[in-house]
Amino acid sequence: MEFWLACFVTFHRVVVRRSEILLACTASYFLISLQFVSASPINSDKVVAFSEYHQRLWDTRSHLPQISAISIAEDPRGYIWVATEGGLARFDGNHFEVFDGSISPLFADPLLRKVFVAPDGVVWVGTTDRLITICTDNHIREITFADSPLGRIDDIVWFEGAIYAGGDALYRIDVSHADKSKSHSDEAVTKLPITKVNALTVKSNELWVATDERLLSIGDARVVQEIDLASLEDRTHITSMALYENRLVLGTTSGLMQLDDYQQLSSYKLNALKISDSIELTFADSYGNLWVAGNQRLLQIVKDQLVEEISEIDGKTAPWFVTGFEDRWGDLWFGSRTHGIQRLRFDGTRRLGEAEGLAESYVWTFTHSKNGILVGTNRGLFLYANKQFNQVVADHRLPNKVVYSLFTDSNEQYWVGTRAGLVLLNADFSIRQSFPLLDNHQINSIAEGDDGAVWIATLGGLFRWKDNALQNMTAEFELGTVNIRYVFFDDKHTLWIGTARGVYQFTQGKARLYTDDKTLSETSVSYIGQLSDGRIVIGTFQSGFAVKNADGWRWMTPDLLPAAGVMFMAEDSDKLVVSTLRGVYQMSKQSLTTEGRPDTKLIIDDYGQEADADGIRCCNGAGSGRGILEDNYLYLPTLNNVAGLDLTQALTRERPLSTVVESLKTRNKQYFSGEPELPIGVRNVQFRYTTPLFYRNSALTFRYRLVGYDPEWTNVGGRREAFYTNLPKGNYTFEVQSRLKEQNQWSEGATFQFSITPFWYEQPWMRFLFLIAGMFVLWGFFYVRTIRLQRAKQRLEDVVQSRTRELDAANQQLAEANSQLKKASLSDALTGLNNRRYHDCNIKTILDRAERQQGVYAVLLDIDNFKALNDTYGHAVGDEVLMTFSKVLQQRVAYNDHLIRWGGEEFLIILNGNASPAEFITGMTAAMQQAPWPAPIAKSPPTCSVGICFHAPVQHHKWVWQHTLVLADKAMYLVKRQGKDGWLLLSPDDHAHDAIADAVIHQAPDALLTEDALTMRGSAHVIDALKVLSADKGASSD
Repeated sequence: MEFWLACFVTFHRVVVRRSEILLACTASYFLISLQFVSASPINSDKVVAFSEYHQRLWDTRSHLPQISAISIAEDPRGYIWVATEGGLARFDGNHFEVFDGSISPLFADPLLRKVFVAPDGVVWVGTTDRLITICTDNHIREITFADSPLGRIDDIVWFEGAIYAGGDALYRIDVSHADKSKSHSDEAVTKLPITKVNALTVKSNELWVATDERLLSIGDARVVQEIDLASLEDRTHITSMALYENRLVLGTTSGLMQLDDYQQLSSYKLNALKISDSIELTFADSYGNLWVAGNQRLLQIVKDQLVEEISEIDGKTAPWFVTGFEDRWGDLWFGSRTHGIQRLRFDGTRRLGEAEGLAESYVWTFTHSKNGILVGTNRGLFLYANKQFNQVVADHRLPNKVVYSLFTDSNEQYWVGTRAGLVLLNADFSIRQSFPLLDNHQINSIAEGDDGAVWIATLGGLFRWKDNALQNMTAEFELGTVNIRYVFFDDKHTLWIGTARGVYQFTQGKARLYTDDKTLSETSVSYIGQLSDGRIVIGTFQSGFAVKNADGWRWMTPDLLPAAGVMFMAEDSDKLVVSTLRGVYQMSKQSLTTEGRPDTKLIIDDYGQEADADGIRCCNGAGSGRGILEDNYLYLPTLNNVAGLDLTQALTRERPLSTVVESLKTRNKQYFSGEPELPIGVRNVQFRYTTPLFYRNSALTFRYRLVGYDPEWTNVGGRREAFYTNLPKGNYTFEVQSRLKEQNQWSEGATFQFSITPFWYEQPWMRFLFLIAGMFVLWGFFYVRTIRLQRAKQRLEDVVQSRTRELDAANQQLAEANSQLKKASLSDALTGLNNRRYHDCNIKTILDRAERQQGVYAVLLDIDNFKALNDTYGHAVGDEVLMTFSKVLQQRVAYNDHLIRWGGEEFLIILNGNASPAEFITGMTAAMQQAPWPAPIAKSPPTCSVGICFHAPVQHHKWVWQHTLVLADKAMYLVKRQGKDGWLLLSPDDHAHDAIADAVIHQAPDALLTEDALTMRGSAHVIDALKVLSADKGASSD
């Protein structure tokens, strides 16, 4: 037993020191508004005070199971584990996965005391009555001794290949002999003769154990040293231990103590002052900080000197810190009994404000001076020198108290632009020149040319100060707007003018709109600068920025950048640092010349979900002086004082993303690891995956694919689940990658292998059986088919001979039937006359023959009042009238005329051009009087209206047969209108056909009467009526 104790001490020293370091870190985040109780004599820039960290809080509002965070640990995959008094939580930066009584009865008592992650990734959890482990496959089991729980466990450490757990007693668990499939046996668990253990830590090759009564050092398989605590104040016992600068620092119920070089306990003093609080947290981080918490305050100590004391947050009592932790990236985590967990992150940025003497938080602009840096704020002008701010101008010298832009000219004079005016100050800040013309103008930018002229960009136009005269140049330059945002002189002394409507250049005494690039001639400009290699860079509010390379402008559009706008740029070696309204990012200058997505890294996210905790409210305004770089230190204006960014520290700790597949879930079961073979019939799966990340987790984007199923990657944004349904049998590998939105490179993929079990009919041996059975079926089918074909062949030969004879007879019948069908298709069923289809099929032949002769007449006849007759006497009488009328017409037409039933009671006669239409109508009328009409109308035979048009044999350009039919139809219509029982011939005069072709088609029949090109003949009553109608039309048109 003593041998195992000694073995454990050496390894545990390293782990416990790291654990204690991490414990103190968590508390920092809660302190958003801090009160400095004691100033620190430490002046080293390497010391980062608590208040300079970015601090973020997660509590029950973020679904932490309970507000009391007692212990914190990190596993190899990057998860943060938090032991609370309401259960265990695993955190990936986005979601808390809770382990409580609903997950396992071992967590039925949720009051946890300690969480610890061993090097193999197994999570050890101490509770008030047992010790629990959680393997990477989420298998949960209890560690027992003699088949009994280990009791209360307050601390857990790793030492020389074994776990030591202390509480009611001290136990050693030999992990190498442990059966991870079940609770550890007595052979793996050793109970040591030490009870009432409060804390464990490792120093060198010794395991230090603090109990209620003693402090023990175990090494070389024996108790090396034992310190009796009876000499301490009454009821004093050790609550925590930390290894700080190779000293053992002890937190006790009576104050902070240390084990000196003589192995004697003594009070730990700061500047000769004793810390007598009841200490619950001692934690040393890798940055040289010792964090001590007690009496609801947190002390930050470096080299035995107090850096900062935190006792209030937003005017309220500070959280009750009990644990601290430092993760693999150096971020600090603190746990509290009252405020959940906090994370402290330092990225090289510091807020320079009230503590440094800056009395105003709204900062707008900077400029160099011989004594330091001038800073423009909402309350005047400040000078920053020797790390302190001093106000230099805040009175009547400023036309407006809001200093919006600053510029130092070649004479070391200060141009101070405000929200409402401009003033020129001497080096001693006395007024050198006022500019009443610029009163009430917001001054955005100021620049000086090589001729000493100073150019001023305002919201009221562009101004120039030269030879002690101020001139408005807006109209002279023909600028498209008075909203001038930026003025800048490049190394060739060319003046660049940025406006709300594009970029202008002023060179050789002339200003012109920059039209070499369409976007630059239209966009709203926020920044203009020049790189050290001479390239011009122009930033915009919404369109990204452009850099002028040798081959033209290269645009960095918003889809390629973390933010669209540009407020300021600074060069840092081969990098470009860009400030925006949404934060600060860094870009490789090489990306400015290469195609594709640029290499960018976000330094400060001031827009995402974590901006309140991790942002700096950067960066303000648009114009000159929106940042200043001095000795690798970048100063930026914010709404929360000056942001100082140490470029030597920014992004020094790269954080490669580690993507994790958490589980594969089916309908009835969840798999966490291994290569599971899913049960038969399970074809729908769901994957959960994530990337543990505790800064800008919401900026993560994922893509996944199922190797063996998906042809390509599926991009899913921030979604952390994947679903597949109806998967075929086979072996699969699910692969997922992640990256931050602005990054190009995807993380290394996380994979999860599994297989879909085939149904019985999908088994390989079934394929062989199916193949054999298929071959037999095909052979049988072929054999039976052959026999049937032979028999069918003989029957077919017999049938062919019989059918050939029948076919000959049928073909003859078919020919006769076709002839009759053709005749029937060209005849009217009622009258036996040719029908309209006959007309359509033969009109071309008829007209071709007419062209060789005398032309033809189109004669349209319509039985008058037929509808009334049909309605009065019925369809039978109507049909008999139609047949009688047809016989009359058949008797009157010649053999070479064509008689067609046109439709209903209308008939068309294509009359030979040699015939006389008047004679034909007269004879037809007489025949109608003598015809044998049906009895009901025999005493009053029907009459008809006839329209006639002559179709000349000469071909015309426009006039076709359709015009002849339409004109005949309109002639018939006019007869109907003028009393019926008559006829009318309308024909175009010679050579007038084409002239009136359109009128014939589109004009009403009455309108045609006014056409002089028409010949009109017909029945006397019709002609007389039409002459009256024509005269009326003519008078109306006059």
